[in-house]
Amino acid sequence: MPPCVLDALHFSRSGGLPAHIGEVAPSLFQYAQICDAGPDMPGPTDTPALIREARTGRLLPGEGVLPWPSCGGGASRRYAASVEAPCRDTAHLPAVERARRAYRALEALLQTPE
Repeated sequence: MPPCVLDALHFSRSGGLPAHIGEVAPSLFQYAQICDAGPDMPGPTDTPALIREARTGRLLPGEGVLPWPSCGGGASRRYAASVEAPCRDTAHLPAVERARRAYRALEALLQTPE
């Protein structure tokens, strides 16, 4: 099986739980795309709303309700992690400011004990 990507939003919205990550061999994952999501669980149900959330509604780690660090903290310690959090609410900020915020959020996640 080729290496896979762990996408926090899709994993969570499909019913994935933190314990499920530990059941998969780390060698199957190439990297993790880390983000957070709003409180609407299980999330959008129609296709346009799912696409809108995935493209413009992701939050930085720690800003929403996904089970970090029990999910992402452990995952991001086993393989490369990137923040994938396109958010319409911060689109007006300069790219360097969005990058700083993403860095701080990921750094805080990695410093949180599992």
